[in-house]
Amino acid sequence: MIRLRIAIPGLFLAVALLAQAPEADSAAVARDAWRQAVPLARAREWLPARELVRRAFQAWPQQQVYVYGYAALSARVGDTAESARALTQLADMGLARDLAADESFATLRDLPAFRDLARRFAANAAPLARNARRDAPHARFLSRGDLPRPRDRRVVPRQRPAPQGRAGPPGRLQ
Repeated sequence: MIRLRIAIPGLFLAVALLAQAPEADSAAVARDAWRQAVPLARAREWLPARELVRRAFQAWPQQQVYVYGYAALSARVGDTAESARALTQLADMGLARDLAADESFATLRDLPAFRDLARRFAANAAPLARNARRDAPHARFLSRGDLPRPRDRRVVPRQRPAPQGRAGPPGRLQ
């Protein structure tokens, strides 16, 4: 009974402390950091902009804009390791970027790691292999009963029975 008297106030204290702790919304943190970084990047203040984008990137690492922004600002600052790490994460996501078109990576284009990343991005951008299911016409363009044949990718029309009755006014049978 004595243990219960001690445990209950401790439980209420823990609940009260948890209720006072602010919730951490990683998306809001990331958006706020990005919002602050954009004017700095436009003013070409790369280091403070990079720190804010790093905060956005760490708060929401699945957001490709933050990952790419962090890679670009890291390249502008000269941190090739962080830039390569962020670009590798983008390539692992299956995304494609043209690194040659972005002037942020101009000084890093000759490095072997960036050439490998450029090849990975090109492979991500390549079309998928031909697939009978993908190449078949969309189902809404097939008339009822027409089915694509997977062997030769042709549409085989279903044999429709002839209408019974005599033709009357246009569109009606008698």
